[in-house]
Amino acid sequence: ECINQFTNVVKDPIPFTAPIITNIVSGNTQLTVSFTGPTSSGGYNINNYEYSTNNGTSFTNAATTSSPITITGLTNGTTYQIVIRAISDNGYSPNSNVVSAVPLTVPSAPLNPIASNGTSSGSANISWSVPSSNGGSAILTYTITSTPGSNTLTTSNTSGVITGLTNGTSYTFTVYATNAVGNSPNSAASNSITPP
Repeated sequence: ECINQFTNVVKDPIPFTAPIITNIVSGNTQLTVSFTGPTSSGGYNINNYEYSTNNGTSFTNAATTSSPITITGLTNGTTYQIVIRAISDNGYSPNSNVVSAVPLTVPSAPLNPIASNGTSSGSANISWSVPSSNGGSAILTYTITSTPGSNTLTTSNTSGVITGLTNGTSYTFTVYATNAVGNSPNSAASNSITPP
């Protein structure tokens, strides 16, 4: 008599691998996170992703199943430790790699430009106050522009002497600030002066 015997073989489960953050683009109070993977979802459908801004201490539902994830409501100039993970019908993937990122934007406009006649012919002294926000990145330079004439001067200070003006012509001046992201809006126009 021949007896058939069946052996139950328990296979190792398919691993749920971690997604990988490939790039983060900084914006105004937001970060846009691009990622790949997971390369394996353990045989289950991925139905969502979550993100963390504090190195995985807490997570927020991203309400998406694809890259990228845009994280909003952040503070410019603050460093965030970004982590993501996938969610399947069977649970969570391992956490992704950790990437540090800082939301940034251009500065706000410089404040209160004041003009006065310079000590040399065809010149003017311009001073101003720093913008109320640097956009999260240090201000590198300021640029003064005259109206009319579009004479310019770029400086790292909050004052400067612009030259090349025409004596007897009335001028006003605007100033913009520049950080690593770009240029601020122009300030309001200064008071008018006429080089003598």
